[in-house]
Amino acid sequence: MFINPLFLLLSYFVFSVNCLFQLNRQLLETWIPTFNTTPIIDLNTRNIDTIQNNTFTNLLNIEVLLLNANQLQNFSSNTFTTLLNIHELDLSYNYLTFIDKNILLNLTKLQCLFLSANYIKFIDIDSFSYLNSLTNLTLDNNQLSYIDLRHFSRLKNLKFLNLNGNGLKSMDGSIFTPLVNLETLYLGDNMFQSLNKTLFDSLINLKQLELGENQLVSIDSFIFKNLFKLEYLSLSLNNFTSFNINTFRNLINLNDLRMFWNQIDLIDIKLFSSLTNLKEIYLNINNISQIDESVFHGLINLEKFFLGANPISSSNPDYVKSLCSTNPKCIVIL
Repeated sequence: MFINPLFLLLSYFVFSVNCLFQLNRQLLETWIPTFNTTPIIDLNTRNIDTIQNNTFTNLLNIEVLLLNANQLQNFSSNTFTTLLNIHELDLSYNYLTFIDKNILLNLTKLQCLFLSANYIKFIDIDSFSYLNSLTNLTLDNNQLSYIDLRHFSRLKNLKFLNLNGNGLKSMDGSIFTPLVNLETLYLGDNMFQSLNKTLFDSLINLKQLELGENQLVSIDSFIFKNLFKLEYLSLSLNNFTSFNINTFRNLINLNDLRMFWNQIDLIDIKLFSSLTNLKEIYLNINNISQIDESVFHGLINLEKFFLGANPISSSNPDYVKSLCSTNPKCIVIL
């Protein structure tokens, strides 16, 4: 008898969704017999919807706990508090709506916390207060509309922060002040229309900054003034029409600048003059109808210049292709 493979797949899916598990010590031992000695506990995609209080009690061997892609909605306050040696905790792709202040209590050795792709709307002020060793924090693709000044106040060792894909509209200009070691900051796919001019002042070690896919029309001309180490900057998918000549002045280590899909119609000849380490510029999908070849003088390391889907790229393609003629390494991509 022929059985349609699609039927089997759907049957498995229905079974998987309906068969939810309450994780307890006995089930943990069944799934992972070496749970009390192994440093890595991988429980991802197990359809766990609740965790019994004593499941992880006194398991000092655990350094990595993966609970991603389950059905978890909340935790009791002492679920993780005895995991004193844990370095990595992955709770991404669940159904969490808030982070209580006691959930992460005592996790002073935690370095990586992944909370991506949940439904988080609220984070208690003190939720991250004990995470003195945290270096990586992902909160992307949640439903956050507000980040308090105190949320990151004790995360002095943080190097990676992802807040992409939320509903953020504004931030206090001092919110990142404690994060002097931050190297990567993602603020893309939010609802920012403007940014406080002091927002990035303390981020002297920042190397990557994502601001794409917001609703930005303009930014203060000195908002990046302290980002001397920045290597990657995305301002794409916003509503910019032009930039002040001082906007990128201090970005002396920038090598990748993305400004595509805006409404830019004017490029000042001095806009990129200090970006001597720049390798790639993305200006495609804008409203640029003319551009002076002197814009690229001094960009000795430029390798790729994207200018497609602009009025100038269709009206004068030969001129566009000659813009990088002084730099043999540079290719104009239409």
